[in-house]
Amino acid sequence: MVRAAERLVSGRGDGRISREDAEALIERLREAEAYTQIERDTVALIRERLDWTEAAADWFDTQVGRLSATHSRG
Repeated sequence: MVRAAERLVSGRGDGRISREDAEALIERLREAEAYTQIERDTVALIRERLDWTEAAADWFDTQVGRLSATHSRG
């Protein structure tokens, strides 16, 4: 997941995660069977390490909250 996020911004645009990029990341999270502590830690790392547009960050955080509420385990 971290590598996928880094590839999304590598050599593209202004180097920030866009809304479109955020949608791709959420899709990867939805494909997982559950949203576990490992996924939570990975999401936190991605949010912390990479630059995000404000719109992408807001949307992503909302979607992660929803995913956490419906798919959390462990």
